[in-house]
Amino acid sequence: MIIKRSLLKLVNWYKKVWLIELTGVWTNLTTGLNEEIKYNIMTKNQEDTMYEIHTKLDKLNLHKEFHAQLKKMYSQEKHNWKNLCEKWEYAFNKVKNKAK
Repeated sequence: MIIKRSLLKLVNWYKKVWLIELTGVWTNLTTGLNEEIKYNIMTKNQEDTMYEIHTKLDKLNLHKEFHAQLKKMYSQEKHNWKNLCEKWEYAFNKVKNKAK
């Protein structure tokens, strides 16, 4: 129960971030996120990874590019079976390498 509550807090926080930054993409991303939550339980390691990615995005100021990449990934079939953390890692690495 504690894990579920902390996961919901994390999810609600990310929904707010997406709403602020990508108003037009809000529905697509939250729908994908809600699907992830229904079928997968996130581990502490995955939460830590996502938090680390978020702090690196802040440091590198790559939020717009990151969320654009996520939006693109949600329409690509090859990413359908990845969990949320794997999608974030893929998108972050893709954006980080483009920025170099």
